Amino acid sequence: MVNEDVLDAVFHALADATRRGILRMVAEGSPSVGELGEPFAMSAPAISKHLKVLERAGLLTRVKEGKVNRFRLNPELLEEAGVFVAELSGLWQRRAEAERGSAASEEARGGSGLEPESAGRKPTESDEVLEDYLL
Repeated sequence: MVNEDVLDAVFHALADATRRGILRMVAEGSPSVGELGEPFAMSAPAISKHLKVLERAGLLTRVKEGKVNRFRLNPELLEEAGVFVAELSGLWQRRAEAERGSAASEEARGGSGLEPESAGRKPTESDEVLEDYLL
C-alpha cells in the first residue's frame, strides 16, 4: 500500500497542466531548466516553483551536469499512483456491475429497482421523485 502523504503529493503535482507538460518533456529526455521553460509563457522563477513541486513529490530528480541542472523522471511513484487509480477504478466498475445486476433482477421480478432498501419502509416523496426522474 502506498503512503497516503506520497499519493497526496503526487496527485497535487499532477493537478497542474504546466507540471504535467513538464513531466511529458522530461519523459522524452533530460532537459535543462531553460529548455523546460521554453514552451511555457511564464518566468524562470515560476518554472522553478513547478519543478520544486515535482521534486518534492518525488516525480523528478535534479542532476547537475557542470553548470547545468537537468531533470530525470522517477517513474516509480507515477506507477504507484497508476496502481491506486486502477484499483479504485476496479472497485467502481464492480460496484456499477453489481448495481446493474441488482436492478436487472429487480426488474425481472416486476419492480423498478427503486424500491426502498429496507423492507417495511414506506416510499418517501424523494423516492417517488427519483423514480419518476429515472423512468
